[in-house]
Amino acid sequence: MMLKNGRERFLRPKEVADFLGVSRTTVYRLVASKKLKAIRLPSGHHRIILSTIQPYPEKIHSEEALPEEQRVLIIDDEPRIGESIQKFFQRAEPSWKIQIATSAFEAGTLIQSFHPKVIILDLMMPSIDGFSICRSLKADEKTRDITVIAITGYPSSERIDKILKAGASICLVKPFDYHQLLSLVRQYLDSYRQVRKF
Repeated sequence: MMLKNGRERFLRPKEVADFLGVSRTTVYRLVASKKLKAIRLPSGHHRIILSTIQPYPEKIHSEEALPEEQRVLIIDDEPRIGESIQKFFQRAEPSWKIQIATSAFEAGTLIQSFHPKVIILDLMMPSIDGFSICRSLKADEKTRDITVIAITGYPSSERIDKILKAGASICLVKPFDYHQLLSLVRQYLDSYRQVRKF
């Protein structure tokens, strides 16, 4: 949630971390070192001044640089599901950088700033149209090479056919096997690395 105070705009540490593609720990470290300016609320929480973020993105990204092919984005409006997948992946592949988007705003911001190579996309969400997101990704030259793994708890042959035609590589039905999902992501990331070699 973005807060406004007069002409200044403020972001929560998580929003700044998502925007820059870094961890919240890095954001807190930058605040402590005064590279990012923030205010402290009576509750003890920090809010970062938006105008101080913009000059630093390239410098901040370099502090936690990871090969782009190791970046995975989970788009699901249910935080519990996204966090569950994230924790499972992090145990299996600690070097992967994984982010979660639970809203259309977060999804759009992270697609542009985080540069994922694989997106795990829930189809049926109240605030996000998974079909539209997939079509937009494949229509944009900058994002068309992102692999989309669709997931849904409301399967039908029509929906599955629709998302595959929109550009998804596969559609898994909830509840799915996390090991199968992990295997698919590994496969797609390995394929991307092989292409990068040539």
